[in-house]
Amino acid sequence: MLLATDNNGNTSWHLGAQGGKLEVLQKIWEWAKENLTADEINNKLILATDIRGRTVCHLAARWSNLELLQKLWAWAKEKITAEDINNKLLLNKDSYGLTALSLAAECSKLDVTKIFEWAKEKPTTENMHKELLLATDGMGMTAWHVAAQECKLEILQKLWEWAKVILEPHEVCNKLLLATDNRGRTVCHLAVR
Repeated sequence: MLLATDNNGNTSWHLGAQGGKLEVLQKIWEWAKENLTADEINNKLILATDIRGRTVCHLAARWSNLELLQKLWAWAKEKITAEDINNKLLLNKDSYGLTALSLAAECSKLDVTKIFEWAKEKPTTENMHKELLLATDGMGMTAWHVAAQECKLEILQKLWEWAKVILEPHEVCNKLLLATDNRGRTVCHLAVR
């Protein structure tokens, strides 16, 4: 019953994340650990996606729920491999091509910079930092592009600081500043619209 999906592919797990109901998710997690196999926990809870291809990490990032992201991360580390965390959580794209980080740049409200700090600490390999920062959505936009389009200066500043640390100078120029989306727009094009 707890793993049944509605017409939008949402389980109780997804709905709890959307509503920020950490205590409900905690109960589901405890139940799952007692009643499900490791494979079921991975595929029906942690990595489960709704009809839009969003995991609970996408939903927590969208609603700026840092506490929930941290708890989900701790649960994921208990049950899935570092490779799956990187590829199926951090770099997982929804049906619009958005990672949790891109979705946070587009939708989040109050503590979005804390979400970026959270995401920045999570990759398990050095290359994952670059992949996460430079991941593009279905429109070819990175979180950098999305933040510029949404005029979120604080997010742009955090991404800039992060980019200077993990990218080589030529990568900052070519893969960030001069990078274009699928319509040929750079961050500057999006910022002035």
